[in-house]
Amino acid sequence: MTLQDVVLLSNHELMAINNDIYNGFWRKYRDRIPKAQSEDWDQIKQEAGRLIQKYKAHPLVVHQIQDYLDQLEGRCLRNQNK
Repeated sequence: MTLQDVVLLSNHELMAINNDIYNGFWRKYRDRIPKAQSEDWDQIKQEAGRLIQKYKAHPLVVHQIQDYLDQLEGRCLRNQNK
C-alpha cells in the first residue's frame, strides 16, 4: 500500500461516518431484523445505498456497510432456521 492508495479522512469525517453507520444504521436494525422475504430489506438496502452515496463510496464506508448487511442477513438466516 502507498499513500496514493488511501483517501485520508479527518477525525471529524471518521466520527461522522461511525456515527451514521454504527449509531444510525446498525443500531436501528440490529434488534429488528426482518424475515427473509420481507419488503423491509428494500428499505434497509436503500438506506445503506444512501450512506454509501453520502460518503462518496469511500472504501471504509462500503466495507462497513457490507459487513453490517452481512451480519443482518446472517442473523436473518439463523432466525429462519430456529
